[in-house]
Amino acid sequence: MLNRLDEVERGSSRDPHQPVRIGLALLQSSATLTLGEIRTLLEAGYWAGAAARWRALHESAVAAKLIAQGGPRIAQRFLAHHNPRCSRGLKPPVSSRLRAM
Repeated sequence: MLNRLDEVERGSSRDPHQPVRIGLALLQSSATLTLGEIRTLLEAGYWAGAAARWRALHESAVAAKLIAQGGPRIAQRFLAHHNPRCSRGLKPPVSSRLRAM
């Protein structure tokens, strides 16, 4: 998947709709994970937590609809924002900092 993201960023993809497919695939995988979390929370009786995750699922659905209707230009902007390599200023998790000591 990261190789495809690199192709999209460089503009070397021959298919103009590839960013749309990649963006929708990323959102679909995130939505699948969120659905599993909702189910687990509901089964454990944490309805408030499940409602919070449901809102996150709705946000993913809205983003997917925007990408699907907006086309490659919107999808490329989403991928540029979604790309974890763009967040260079973030500190590593506490556990990895402790191991380094």
